Amino acid sequence: MNSFSVNRLKHIGLWSAALALGLVCGRMIHSAVDRKSASESEGEKNVSLKFSESRSQNSARMNSSNRYLWQETAELRNPKTYESEVDRLYRESRSPLRASSLQSHSIQNSTFEEWEQLLAEGKIDRLESLTEVGAYLANLDPERALRLMFHGPTDFDTLDHLYTFRDSVVSTITTTNPQMVLDTLQRMKRGGTQMDSGRFFSETWAKKDPQAAANHFDELMPLRNMSLEGATPKIPYDEFAQIIMKSWVSKDPAKAQSFLESLPTSLKRDALQNAYNRLSPKTDGN
Repeated sequence: MNSFSVNRLKHIGLWSAALALGLVCGRMIHSAVDRKSASESEGEKNVSLKFSESRSQNSARMNSSNRYLWQETAELRNPKTYESEVDRLYRESRSPLRASSLQSHSIQNSTFEEWEQLLAEGKIDRLESLTEVGAYLANLDPERALRLMFHGPTDFDTLDHLYTFRDSVVSTITTTNPQMVLDTLQRMKRGGTQMDSGRFFSETWAKKDPQAAANHFDELMPLRNMSLEGATPKIPYDEFAQIIMKSWVSKDPAKAQSFLESLPTSLKRDALQNAYNRLSPKTDGN
């Protein structure tokens, strides 16, 4: 075999080896690309799945939110479902403040007649709700709120529920129209309801406006007297005088003293002066 043939055979061998190596490398690269494509496809699928799940969860949250913001308000106005809806609202909501805010929205956007029906059926169980409802009704129609409070119809589970609603109504109206409360109590039949409410009203008025309470001292004393015979012994005078002066001295002691100096001699003046002397700042006598 001549040298030309030998060289040709070497070239063919090298060419064949190169071709085989190229095929192997090409297959390796193709496999790597396929794996990458498959991985990217799987990743996109997972992202799409997660997005779909997230969208589904957000939709559920929006449905829950919409139910709270719209459907719950209607349910809270229905006497047959009010109590259960309030309980569910507080139980399902993650934030008690949010639940309270939604209930307040319902209170402020309901009519007097709707709350009157709920109170008549004893559907308001939470004390904080009774406080807010009482204040709302007292501002909405004070005369009607007092009539509802003292003459019904209302149905309260406990005395705590009764007093919570009463105190809210009376306290609110005492701020805006105390004479209306006084007139209402004076017209009531003498008894426990009148006397309990009279004591609360008179003390509330004394704390809010001690001068006004002092001016009506003689009218308020019979409402504070727990004796059905109507006697007014000295002790109730001293007790109420102390409440008035404690409030007045903390606000304006000089004005309180000036008021006392303008009073004629009486049991009322003595009680108020003694209370003032106990509460006013001591002087050195100079």
